[in-house]
Formats: sequence, structure tokens, C-alpha cells
Amino acid sequence: MAETTEFNVPESSGSVEPMPLTLSVAHQQTDEKKAALVRERRRAFQKAWRESERGKAFEKAYNESWKRRASRAKYAASEKGKAAKRRCNARYAASKKGKETRAKYAASEKGKAVSAYSVYKYAASAKGKAARAKRTSSRQGKAAKAKYDAKYAASAKGKVVRAVANAKSNACRSALKKGFSEKEAKKIGESAANAKKAELLSVGRCPDS
Repeated sequence: MAETTEFNVPESSGSVEPMPLTLSVAHQQTDEKKAALVRERRRAFQKAWRESERGKAFEKAYNESWKRRASRAKYAASEKGKAAKRRCNARYAASKKGKETRAKYAASEKGKAVSAYSVYKYAASAKGKAARAKRTSSRQGKAAKAKYDAKYAASAKGKVVRAVANAKSNACRSALKKGFSEKEAKKIGESAANAKKAELLSVGRCPDS
């Protein structure tokens, strides 16, 4: 009679032992490690190539080639290229170096000339004129103008200008009342204005302009 052997299954201790890897899973992990190693070696080779003298010379020649310039120009003209340039300019402008460069340029003679020309060009444009008209007709604009006029009238230059203008207008009105023609009255008014300027200049109150 054949003997039978009983196998007793041990009771679970509550821990789950890891299942052994199947052959397909082991092959998959090996392939992934190989692919990662290949990618790492490729990146290292590309980095070493870029940093080598031959790589730098090749990159410089490629960047200066017609094909590369045409590719850059095409990309810069695209919407994606324009958006990338705006982001790059915004990051540089917000950086410490960008702020220092902008401040240095603004304080230079060239920067001041360019800024003044930009302001003049904008003020002479249709958009600038419309903005100025809108601002001066607003309540805030009117208040600012009244404040400026009052400040100018109270200044030494404002007082001199007002005195010269009053001398001119008074002489012109007086000449018209005496029967002089309008043309003659204007000449008399100009003479009175010049005499007032000379008078103020003699006492050191007339402005240089």
C-alpha cells in the first residue's frame, strides 16, 4: 500500500510576501533599464559634443548659415515666436539686470533723446491728441489745468508774462479808442509790450525767453 504524505499549510501571519516576478515582467524591467541607460548615455554624449571645440564650431557655423537664419526669421514671425519673445522680454524686464539696464539707458543722453522723441511723436499722433483732449475735458484734467495755471500765474515768469500781455492789450485798446486802425493799434500794442519787457529787464525781472 502506497504511503501518502500530508502537507500542512502554515497559518497566515498577517503579512503578504511579494510575489516572484514573472518572466515577462522581468524582461520589461530589463528593457526599461536598458532604454534609460541608452538615453542617459545619449544625453552625456550630446553634452560632451556641444562643449567640445568641434561641436562649438559646428553650432556657430549652423547658426550663421542661411538655413538657420531663415528658420529663426520664420519662427520669430509666427504667433508662437512672438508670444515667446514677449515672455522673454517680460522676464528680462522684471529681472534685476533688466531693471538696471533700463535705468542706465534712461539716464543716458541717447535714452533721454529717445524718450523725448517718443513723447513728442505720441503727442502729435491722432491717438495722443484724442487722449489729451479726453484728459483735459475731464473733471480731473480741468482741475489739474486750473492748478497749473494758478501756479504759473503766481510764479515770477507768470507775473512778467501777464504784465507784458496787459501792457500790450491796454495800449491796443487805447489806440483803437483814439481812432487808430486795427493794424496801427496792433503795432502800438507790440511797441508797448517791448517797452514793458525792457523795463522789467532793467530791474532783473524779465525772463530770458
